[in-house]
Amino acid sequence: MWRFVLVASIVLAVSLLLWSTWRLDRRLFATVSVGLAVFGVVFGFGAWQGSQQALIVVPHDKLTFNLESATPLETGVRIKGHLYNNEAVPIATAKLSVSQQVCNDSNECQTTDTATIIIRRHLNPGAEAPISEVVRLADTHNSDTASNYVVTITQAKGYKQAKGQSGLSKIK
Repeated sequence: MWRFVLVASIVLAVSLLLWSTWRLDRRLFATVSVGLAVFGVVFGFGAWQGSQQALIVVPHDKLTFNLESATPLETGVRIKGHLYNNEAVPIATAKLSVSQQVCNDSNECQTTDTATIIIRRHLNPGAEAPISEVVRLADTHNSDTASNYVVTITQAKGYKQAKGQSGLSKIK
């Protein structure tokens, strides 16, 4: 709600600024318009680059996902489970690969479709988080075959660790 109010107030302020400069002088309007466009491009690029800059790839060997249920829906398959962080570093994002396997009566399984989910959730070392996501997979379900879903963790990103000490730790 507050984001909408903030965006609406910024749009209103910029609109009033442009309208006022249009009424005063056309050259001033052109200068302000170019300045706002340059500011918007620079600000947008900085926000886009800065959002992922602090994240680094961390080992994901001890990161586990426990699949509890996979429910077919009209829009895909709802995957429910828990994500456990047994690593020594906090995790910010985890990329999960969900594979749909169709098995016949003789237990021969074949992968029919694969999708990727990116979980954006802060997980401290030793923490867990419930996950409930809808994955878009092809509907190949027949009455004579059973579908299994396999979830594997393909990548994890964490936070850069600070180098050295901050000046605040010396104050007592």
